[in-house]
Amino acid sequence: DANDDGTLENIYVTNTVDEDAMEVVYTLHLGDQELAYNADSSMYYVSFYYVHSAGGNFVFADASMDNGFNETTLYKVGDTIKEIDKNEYAVSEISDGTLKMTAIRDALGTWTVIDEFSYDANGFTRKNTAEKIDNNPSSNSDARGIKLKADMEYLLDYNDKDSTQTIESGSLIYPVTIIDSSDGTVIGFVTEDGITGYVYYKEDSSTGSHTINGIDEMELFEELPYAG
Repeated sequence: DANDDGTLENIYVTNTVDEDAMEVVYTLHLGDQELAYNADSSMYYVSFYYVHSAGGNFVFADASMDNGFNETTLYKVGDTIKEIDKNEYAVSEISDGTLKMTAIRDALGTWTVIDEFSYDANGFTRKNTAEKIDNNPSSNSDARGIKLKADMEYLLDYNDKDSTQTIESGSLIYPVTIIDSSDGTVIGFVTEDGITGYVYYKEDSSTGSHTINGIDEMELFEELPYAG
């Protein structure tokens, strides 16, 4: 009962290929309503999810891009199907009013991050300032460590610039969070012997390179697991 009129509606998706425009047009059918979603040549797959939640009825269109990135569009379903928001994440898990979503981030390597959002008739709301990376060696046997080739200063608390410590060259660190702070991007890491620390990760506007404590990331680490 997508529009709460007491009648059950059929829901399904059809698609047609527009070879001239190099796109696939997906049509979401919900009762007698239709929504056309144009997937251009950068999108190789689109998944649709219908959700009946306490906050109403919604549809998510999750588009997978050729470059590995995603775009998810949120629609409110009522008398019409209305687009209300979108973000650059992929749907991982849906519950009533809450989403777990993933995205690709490049910071000391290429990582899949996990974040949580709430959703309602106003759109998506991010629930945390930190995106999590499933890269803790204590819980993930496939965790990827990156090896320092120089000593590196880090913070025990990224909100306390006086909490500076030093980790030695040759140590392995495992990035586990990417945090949006008022002072910029922060990467949280752990080590196999239990150290937890944070570093500010900044872009050099003149070169486009990224630095930690003013040092280029490529000079700090032996090898960084970037994709491509």
